[in-house]
Amino acid sequence: MSKDRKKDLHEHARSHEGLHEDSTSATINIDSELDVTDFLKEIDSIRLLIDKLDEVVQNVTKVQMDMLKSTENS
Repeated sequence: MSKDRKKDLHEHARSHEGLHEDSTSATINIDSELDVTDFLKEIDSIRLLIDKLDEVVQNVTKVQMDMLKSTENS
């Protein structure tokens, strides 16, 4: 028959509480609004690039469909 170790595990966990807090948490310092502004500008430029890529993908898809239609008609 197996022994119930729940109580031992809880005691062991309590004895180690708070020991690993520094290694599992991180502090992020924002020095100024300039950093945030630059970050947001970069996000906007990435969004514009994604929109351009989407447009190119749509154009390529259209060209591929036209090519497939022309081969079916031949």
